Amino acid sequence: MADPRYEDTTTQDSRAVVETIESLKKMVDAQRRDFARRWYDNNFFDDGFHYRFIHRTTDRIVDLSTKDVVFEPKRAIPKASRQIRGVANLLLSFDWHPVVYPHRVNKSRFLKGRMDFLPDLQDPETGEMVPNPDRLEYEMFRKIVAEEAKKKGYWLEDQWREQQLFEDKLPLMLLLAAKNSASFIQCWWDDVEEEICTQVYDAFDIYLVGSYTDIQQSPFIGKVIPKTIREIKANENFDEEQLGKISPDNKFAGSEIKEAYLDSRFGGMTGSDASATLLLNEFFLKETINSENLAKISKQENSDDIMEEREEGDTVIRHVFSAGGVWLKDEYTALKKYPFVDYRFEPGPIYQVPLIERFIPSNKSLDSVVSKVERYIGTSPLGVWTQRKGEDFKLTNVAGGQVVKYKTTPPQSQSLAPLGGFVFSMMQLLESFIE
Repeated sequence: MADPRYEDTTTQDSRAVVETIESLKKMVDAQRRDFARRWYDNNFFDDGFHYRFIHRTTDRIVDLSTKDVVFEPKRAIPKASRQIRGVANLLLSFDWHPVVYPHRVNKSRFLKGRMDFLPDLQDPETGEMVPNPDRLEYEMFRKIVAEEAKKKGYWLEDQWREQQLFEDKLPLMLLLAAKNSASFIQCWWDDVEEEICTQVYDAFDIYLVGSYTDIQQSPFIGKVIPKTIREIKANENFDEEQLGKISPDNKFAGSEIKEAYLDSRFGGMTGSDASATLLLNEFFLKETINSENLAKISKQENSDDIMEEREEGDTVIRHVFSAGGVWLKDEYTALKKYPFVDYRFEPGPIYQVPLIERFIPSNKSLDSVVSKVERYIGTSPLGVWTQRKGEDFKLTNVAGGQVVKYKTTPPQSQSLAPLGGFVFSMMQLLESFIE
């Protein structure tokens, strides 16, 4: 079977390219399945379910804490969860804000071959010194570019606040990257809301080739998220005839593993008409301009913008929307890069070891030690009783105290051996490993 990454989509119509997108999704799901399992476990570990994981062979959810009782507790100490949040707080401790610097005005255009700046000139009629007109023109240009940069800076700061990047989206990107090795943010113009939108996505939602070191190197990038039927049908850019073919699937995510994670947390989605959802695919595919797609590009209204500084043999990005195997929009864009930005804690491949996995082994050892200490504490008030073989006695706790019934030989109570100091030293050592 041919690798769908290298399939030539320039000759494919809208229906055929949707089939290619479905093949790309299956390929990515298969390639990153081992990573997705770890992301699943990491998410539950961060939620405080340290003893829950997905079985490697049966794909079943295993929760060792379901048999947790007071005499055999399984205590979860969220040191790793606090640690990744501490790292995020440190990275966001500075008051970041966008800055736009003005373009540099070339002095050589105004100096006319002089090495120094143009001095004032003497008026031949009055004899007074007047500003050099070339210098005035230079200063005017400087004011224009400075004012332009200032206005851009004000606009960016306003968008920075309006998009809640620093308060909401950047912290979310850091936490998702700590748990899933990478997180993504997309910026686009929303035709329904008629405004610029930004949204953060986790590694489950974005489909690309994870072995590359830069997302722009991937031959494609796609986003698969649930959208309500109302939102999809309200988008005026989608084909009206194709919109009549869609029907809800009420899924949480395109990834089966994320679907299982969200289903175990929130339960199945209801099928009410008001909240009915459908997985919406948005894919960006790189194509080489040739006679096939050039004819399609020339039919678009923005063909001049697309072909600006481009010619046959150059790369162009094809933008396709689909849902439920039905294409909704298929066009070429003037974008030079994918409208996504990724965040990772380390350079290298996009899919890598998440930060939280550096702390999980030590955290699990800490969980084990603390659980055993708690088990000792639960046993200590009851004490240890010795019983002669063949004797029958019954121990009962009542409001007035403890009642022990026996027949012949009274049982004897013995004290437990105290916990050694090495236990608490071990706990401190494990905490130091995490810190």
